Amino acid sequence: MKSQGDDAVDDESPPLRSTRRHNRTDPDIAAIPHDPETWKRYGAELKKRRVSLGLRHEDADGIVSIPVLSRIENGHGVPGRMSTWEKLDQFYRFEPGAIYKMFRWGEEPVPRRRRSFGQEPLAEYPVRLPLEALTEYMEAEGDLKQLAEAFRERADSAVADNDPQAMRSALEAIHADTASVQGKIARSSARLLRAWVIAQVEGRKADGVELDPISKPVLTSQLSREPVTQNDKDLDELRYLRWLLGTSNDLSAEDDARFTALFTERTRE
Repeated sequence: MKSQGDDAVDDESPPLRSTRRHNRTDPDIAAIPHDPETWKRYGAELKKRRVSLGLRHEDADGIVSIPVLSRIENGHGVPGRMSTWEKLDQFYRFEPGAIYKMFRWGEEPVPRRRRSFGQEPLAEYPVRLPLEALTEYMEAEGDLKQLAEAFRERADSAVADNDPQAMRSALEAIHADTASVQGKIARSSARLLRAWVIAQVEGRKADGVELDPISKPVLTSQLSREPVTQNDKDLDELRYLRWLLGTSNDLSAEDDARFTALFTERTRE
């Protein structure tokens, strides 16, 4: 009887001919039935799963090598290391051990569980804070301090001179300058908040954690609004957020593919 090691796929090697032998001694690997027709069927199921998730072979880069992934989906072999089986679960978003159990015992692979509202929430997801927004926010803090000092000096002078006109001029000047600083604060705070929200929605979407019925409408209405400025990056981030929330009604196929790739890249474990 042909040993399982004959067709084990080495995740650190290029595609291998099915006739090439390997010294595989892992009993868990050797126990997998050698059935090329079944492997092809399981491989086709994995490919179907990948397509349904909007994933490409290239999205596995850094998780599993593309040649190995292609060979498994084509039914030409199975992983020769348990660590590779674990990586496959990660890529196809199945519960740990699901794909191995399918090849070993024919069990239906279980998708990564979705946590419903009411379960214990996960820890806060890490955020990629935009440096430009942080810098602008810090600048606004300094601007406010300068405005306060300038107004105090002009107001003190107007009071000392008992000059109502000078006081009015000081108020008009501070009003105009404050509007400029307010714009900085509005832009930077909106971008920082949006970065945090996107990170939380991305993390929950990747982990299969559903948004609760209260927070989703709030996010949809408050954070899918037009940005303070018509900056292309701001607009694109909002389109991406709408896509994450499932509220994009007029998204092009090109943008849908781009956001799918972006989501995969940003949530890669």
